[in-house]
Amino acid sequence: MGFQMPTVFEVKVGRVGNSLKITLPKPACDGFDLKVGDTLVITVMDEAIEVKKKTGS
Repeated sequence: MGFQMPTVFEVKVGRVGNSLKITLPKPACDGFDLKVGDTLVITVMDEAIEVKKKTGS
């Protein structure tokens, strides 16, 4: 990865239709080799959201 772990990125929440969105910073996308069409797994906890790249099937 191109950054030291853990790294904190601050992003703004935007709106798309009736939904909210965030944009992942390029260094985070590059560090995890994210491409258009990849699937991310989002886990919602008490006061945190964890995002992982789906691996395997």
